[in-house]
Amino acid sequence: MTDRYILLVEDDLEDVEFARLAFQEAGNAPALEVARDGADALDFLLLRGPHAGRPPIPPVLVLLDLKLPKLGGLELLRRIREHPRLRSLAVIVLTSSQLEAEIAEARRLGVLLYSRKPQGREQFLELARHIHSLISSESALP
Repeated sequence: MTDRYILLVEDDLEDVEFARLAFQEAGNAPALEVARDGADALDFLLLRGPHAGRPPIPPVLVLLDLKLPKLGGLELLRRIREHPRLRSLAVIVLTSSQLEAEIAEARRLGVLLYSRKPQGREQFLELARHIHSLISSESALP
């Protein structure tokens, strides 16, 4: 693991692969670490369980799907915001959900962006380029 990386919290293997390829193609973007469910993501961020030995370097950004097994995305986001060491993490929600209540709650919890999940390679590449420009500009992130 490098000291600059993005944590992608996503359970759909096809979306994980699209994201990996898009960030590679976008060039000079941070590495991509993947958690396949909300519970694993929380363990990753809190250095618990199978992640206990990893370096305590936080991601520059969390890309979060809301529909996750074990621990849903909104609950993960709440726990991130409640934790003193994690609360300032930049989070972008990528989801297929357009439920107003979920959008409102994600915004209340301070997401950087709430976006529909990209469909296919080209949309993931466009998103990866946008994210790369955000994290390249230090002032764009909290």
